[in-house]
Amino acid sequence: MDRGRAGPGPRGAEERAVIDEPLLKVLVCPACKTKVLHQGDSLVCQNPDCGLRYPIRDDIPVMIIDEAEKPPARNGPKGG
Repeated sequence: MDRGRAGPGPRGAEERAVIDEPLLKVLVCPACKTKVLHQGDSLVCQNPDCGLRYPIRDDIPVMIIDEAEKPPARNGPKGG
């Protein structure tokens, strides 16, 4: 039985996940409640202290903290 794609595969360079604008306006990061920005196949938290990147699979945002990708570690002085 063919059910379409077997799973989330890589998209072409010109292909981008589709998220409805009204939905995007109400989505926030579940970890810190900050707005998210649509970047390619992810929704990215705009809080610089959080920055989690939530995947979009089959045009559905996966807003689960355990599924999110952490931002790269920042290099810089800590404290004074």
